[in-house]
Amino acid sequence: MKNENVLVSVVLPCYNAEAYIEKAVASILQQTHKNLELIVVNDCSTDNSLQLLKQITDPRLLICATPKNSGYPTAMNIGIAQAKGKYIARMDADDISALDRIEMQVALHEKYPNCAFVSAKRCLLSPNGTAYTKDKIFNDDSFIKETWNDLYNGTRVFTDAASLVLKENIMAVGGYNTYQRSGMDVDLWFRILNHTKSEVLVLNKFLYYRRLIPEAITFSVKTNNSLVFDKAYQKHYNKNVVTKKKVTESKRLEAYIRFLSTIAIHCLLVRDYKGFIVFFKKSFSYKKHIFRAVFYNMIKKYYHFKTSKTLQLINV
Repeated sequence: MKNENVLVSVVLPCYNAEAYIEKAVASILQQTHKNLELIVVNDCSTDNSLQLLKQITDPRLLICATPKNSGYPTAMNIGIAQAKGKYIARMDADDISALDRIEMQVALHEKYPNCAFVSAKRCLLSPNGTAYTKDKIFNDDSFIKETWNDLYNGTRVFTDAASLVLKENIMAVGGYNTYQRSGMDVDLWFRILNHTKSEVLVLNKFLYYRRLIPEAITFSVKTNNSLVFDKAYQKHYNKNVVTKKKVTESKRLEAYIRFLSTIAIHCLLVRDYKGFIVFFKKSFSYKKHIFRAVFYNMIKKYYHFKTSKTLQLINV
């Protein structure tokens, strides 16, 4: 490989991920790009995650720990501080990376060294491990460019955890803000985009498999990135007043319930029936907007995906 001498440090925060951590680690240690180190930061897991990690004998695996359960941004900063690589690659403990992910991302970043960072699109893993997508499937090295405005306006397609970034750029903007509990990556991306005055390069090929877990923070109505976006807007435009239209809590809750019920329909159509039940129950557990956000949305989505046949299965 042309870029085989480039060392990549993959940082993987881990908290109570015993059900998935072995597959996540294997997907990194089996990468076609061999010159890497995998830094797993155990954030005081109370399950068997640490014991499973200690059974792995690959010398490229480094296990470190937070002094107390501190959350994802602190774990990331600890891992980045330990990293020896030119690049930092993100990885979540319950997801899977395609085996050519690092090789393709390093090749693209080396070809365009002044980009903000390199990322990729993702497909989804239903709770039983069925991989699928509703988007077009690419099997080449084509890519698109995304900007600060794409991130701010919600039109970006790149995946946070599928990103590969120059370590020097992360250090230049001060790393992760440890006081945040949601929007941590987005906040970092805004700062790196401002620092580099460049664009994100997004590979079209699905190089990341995001697992759908109802208990994950992504599937929490408490997840709210509005403060992150307001702060980025103020800094980018040098304004004290944010002019972006506010979304009411009621509208945000309804959108969240629609999202959960849509995932339930995905699971039904890919024949993950347990996943369907779990996400249906979660969407139904909220007392507001039940008919419009759950039943009406599920009927509409089922009809759309069934007739359009846009959901496609993917081999992992």
